[in-house]
Amino acid sequence: MGMSFSSQPAKAFKPQAASTVTISVTTSSVATALPVISAQYRMYNAGAVPVFFNFGESGSTASVATATPIAPGAVEVFSPPSGSTHVAAIVASGSATLYVTAGEGV
Repeated sequence: MGMSFSSQPAKAFKPQAASTVTISVTTSSVATALPVISAQYRMYNAGAVPVFFNFGESGSTASVATATPIAPGAVEVFSPPSGSTHVAAIVASGSATLYVTAGEGV
């Protein structure tokens, strides 16, 4: 079975205006409202430790054991599940700053 590739070029991530939220992540899970509802979010872990996150609703939590990790210094783009209004984040130790920006493109 061969691989297939799209002939269309990937679009660079295009942030929405005034759509970044800054999250101070600690060892206690915190759910923060997404800046705006969007198809994609660019997430930048400005900390020195991994950040673990989940998309969800206002009562969402993140667990180091089961949430999606973002490496220190990493920038990644994610598409949240339908209906997500918040992002919950936690670190195993220390603290980190997570920047979440709404937009589109990869």
